[in-house]
Amino acid sequence: MRPEALELDGFTVFREPTRVDFADTDLFAFTGPTGAGKSSLIDAMIFALYGSVPRLDERSVAPVISQGRQDARVRLDFALGERRYTAVRIVRRGKGNNASTREARLECEDEVVAGNVRELDAEIRRLIGLDFQQFTTCAVLPQGEFARFLHARPAERQKLLTQLLGFGVYTAMRQQAGEKAVIGRDRMEVAEHRLDGLSGVNKKVEKGHATRLEALKQLQKEAADELSKIGELERDRAAIGPRRLELAAHLKALRAVRMPADVPKLASDLLAATQAVDAAEQALALAQAGLASAQANRADLGDKGELEEKHRLYRLRDGLERDLEEAKERTAQARERTDDHETAMDAAMDTATAARDALEAARRTHAAHELRGHLALGEACPVCGQSVVELPEGDKPVAVAELQQAEREANEVRETARRQHQDSAQQLAVAIAQESKVDADLGDVAKGLAGAPALQEIEDLLGRIATAEQEQQEAKDRLDGSRQDLIVAQRNRQTLATRESSAWTTYNEARDGLSGLAPPPAKSDDLPGSWLDLQNWATQAIPGITEEDGKLRANVEELGTELDSRRSGLAGRFEEHEVAFDDDPPGNLLRAVTQASIALADVQAKRREKKRLRAEIKSTKSEVDVAEALVRHLRADGFERWLLHEAFGRLAASASKLLMELSDRQYSFRHNEKLEFEVIDHWNAAEARTAKTLSGGETFLASLSLALALSDEVADFATQGAARLESIFLDEGFGTLDPDTLVKVDTAIDELRSRGRMVGIVTHVAALAESMPVQFKVSKASGSARVERVEI
Repeated sequence: MRPEALELDGFTVFREPTRVDFADTDLFAFTGPTGAGKSSLIDAMIFALYGSVPRLDERSVAPVISQGRQDARVRLDFALGERRYTAVRIVRRGKGNNASTREARLECEDEVVAGNVRELDAEIRRLIGLDFQQFTTCAVLPQGEFARFLHARPAERQKLLTQLLGFGVYTAMRQQAGEKAVIGRDRMEVAEHRLDGLSGVNKKVEKGHATRLEALKQLQKEAADELSKIGELERDRAAIGPRRLELAAHLKALRAVRMPADVPKLASDLLAATQAVDAAEQALALAQAGLASAQANRADLGDKGELEEKHRLYRLRDGLERDLEEAKERTAQARERTDDHETAMDAAMDTATAARDALEAARRTHAAHELRGHLALGEACPVCGQSVVELPEGDKPVAVAELQQAEREANEVRETARRQHQDSAQQLAVAIAQESKVDADLGDVAKGLAGAPALQEIEDLLGRIATAEQEQQEAKDRLDGSRQDLIVAQRNRQTLATRESSAWTTYNEARDGLSGLAPPPAKSDDLPGSWLDLQNWATQAIPGITEEDGKLRANVEELGTELDSRRSGLAGRFEEHEVAFDDDPPGNLLRAVTQASIALADVQAKRREKKRLRAEIKSTKSEVDVAEALVRHLRADGFERWLLHEAFGRLAASASKLLMELSDRQYSFRHNEKLEFEVIDHWNAAEARTAKTLSGGETFLASLSLALALSDEVADFATQGAARLESIFLDEGFGTLDPDTLVKVDTAIDELRSRGRMVGIVTHVAALAESMPVQFKVSKASGSARVERVEI
């Protein structure tokens, strides 16, 4: 906060409108005679910001109104960073000695950001980062209160530095981390609940569905082949009649069939290349089978993450069991103390009751004795009203004062016993709660280990899993090598196959010329054999055609028998798999395969969901662990405490450097673990002194050193959003200094100004005032104070 202009009207000694312009001023002094109103200018700036002044009760505003005026008005224009603000407060007298704030507002570049006292107070604290007490401790040091920061209690000093340095951001970080941990725990609970709902979905169930689907697909393949054969048989039987009519026309074309001379060599080369491909394919199949076996072995060993979690729970259980035994011992000791204190309390209560009863009896006896002393023969008795005919006799009563003392002592003993019993009962409750907490944690661990294998078994399984994973990787490497070998063999075979294709074209052209003669089918993998078959067929076909007619007649009967057998066998296979064999066997089988595929896909989807939920739980737990660790590290007695010690160390070092210069190297500062300042007297064997033992002048030098160091160090050490100390005002105290020290103080103040701070002082010391580049001379005239700016 850097003031730019101050306007006063009716404020204390400034009865008339007055303006103080701080433009182009970084170092200045308020000067003038005693009582002229120098300190009132600083009071007015504080009042415009916080609605109070240090010398008054914070809730009292009436004393700031000038005598004879009904209201007081203060306006302060100030800058915060690059923004310009205007704070205005108007106070009006009420009945008696009361007064109230009639208007309070804060403007930022023509925009009203606060329109009443509450809003203005809150916005000022937010913008500057300090409350009234903190501001008047480190930014404006009022008259007579220079040593407030030096003499403050450690807790107050720590609170001020925390506010100045903006360490509240770490508290906010800790709160956000705590909220994130709670949300993460909730997410984990939801995921675990959903995971429980999928407990019945496992690998065994999936395998059952997969087995049925595979069997149905196999049946579908077999049924297609079998139905194809049945159809073929039916067609063959139907074609026998026309075939007998065709046989006579085939003999002439058969005699022209001859195999080319180069076909046998090409065939042997291609056969060798094909065998090489087959060998490579077999090697690949073996590698694939090896990988599948390794993967199956790894899968059979179960989930590695779950085993590791169980292993961690076993270790945690051991520690909790030891903690539970210790907690039970503490509970037993606390219960024993409670019982002893209860017995003592009961005895004390009995003693106190007896003392009270004795006191009451003595009081009654004493009253009767007093009455007997006032009786006279022949006079009326004050109790019964009858005439006294004989004076009664009686012993002197016991002293009441002694019994009262006895009762007081008994009551004190009883109260002491009651407090002791109450304390021990509270300790017992704490011990029981701690024991219950450990027992509950142990129960949670036991639930997590329910049904788990033994620790040694888990460790063995983890070792086997590591071995299986290594074997699986080796199988993958072998599979990659087999695939590469197959590619090379296939390329070689393709080259020969291209040549064979050309040769096959020649063969097909020759065979196509015999298509009407029903030549033997070509052997797709044997070109020489195909030529030889064609030649042999052609040679043998001539005598065979004569016999074929009889054979065809016999074939009709054989085909009918085979068709009946195949249909019966296929119907039995359908029944084994619970599939209907009626008018549409392929359609029925297709629907069964579809239903099995859907069932298997559903189980697989649920297993994938289980895997995803486990991964989500693991990931969320990691986030929760990080958030909870952050909460622990950012506690007030952790990271923030360390930062405060660092800040105090820098503050003490900076203040010590200045104090050594101001005190001719006699004094320096030191702080302890409790964040208390000590003054080291280097002229007296480096004796450590408390600040309260310093003289008035020494106290001023120490306080001034701390104030200047605080203003200088906060800007360098504070976090983003911390208080911004851009100016400092010092009210009096310089009169206690000798000329040499004044020169040093003047140098220190000028150095602070050179670092971008505004420094204003109130002084009667002419030498110090004359060293200031700007003076605001305050004087009185016609019942009101006046201010004149003088530039030196």
